[in-house]
This record gives sequence, structure tokens and C-alpha cells, in this order.
Amino acid sequence: MFILFLPVSVVITWTLAMLQRNRVLSEAETGSVIFGRPLGWITQDQSRFQWAHYPQDLRLTFIKFDQLPTSVNWVMFGANVLIITILLMVLYYGLPHIMRWLKSMRGAS
Repeated sequence: MFILFLPVSVVITWTLAMLQRNRVLSEAETGSVIFGRPLGWITQDQSRFQWAHYPQDLRLTFIKFDQLPTSVNWVMFGANVLIITILLMVLYYGLPHIMRWLKSMRGAS
């Protein structure tokens, strides 16, 4: 069953990185913006963008005409996938027990 959760965990890990916003407080922080939850696994240099004021909320950016310098830590990506897989398994196997317990608590009162 563990293997069945892996593709879903990969999609969730990627989606969390794509949707994440990171707040930078100064221009110096734009040189190394880390994305990924729960552990950062993508680092992107967004220092080429000149913002008029700070703080700014930055997102993972893909520019077709000229890629931003981006590095991926595959070990951290794997750790994220593992963490999310374990959470999904706990929910999948634990939720029926929790629902039964809640139903019994409602019946006892």
C-alpha cells in the first residue's frame, strides 16, 4: 500500500512548492529563495528582479525566455515525499478508527 501513496505524495510535494509564497525583507534575500514544504528542496536566485519596495512575497518562477538559476536538492525532495506518504498512510488507516471512536463517544454521552 505504501507504493500506491508515492505518486500522490510526489504530486502533493510539487504542488506545495508551486503554491508557496516566501516573504523576503531585502534585496539581498532574493539571491537564495527556498521553496518546498515541509522541507525546502528548491533554491532559486530571483535577484534579477528589481522590486520598488520590500517586503515582497515571491513564488517559484519559471521564465521561458531565460531561466532563473535554480537548484534542486533531491534528497530533501525524497524526504518530503516520504513525510507526506507517511501522513497520508496515517490518515488512510487512522481515520476509520478515529471516526469509530468519535461515534462511540457520541453514543456514550
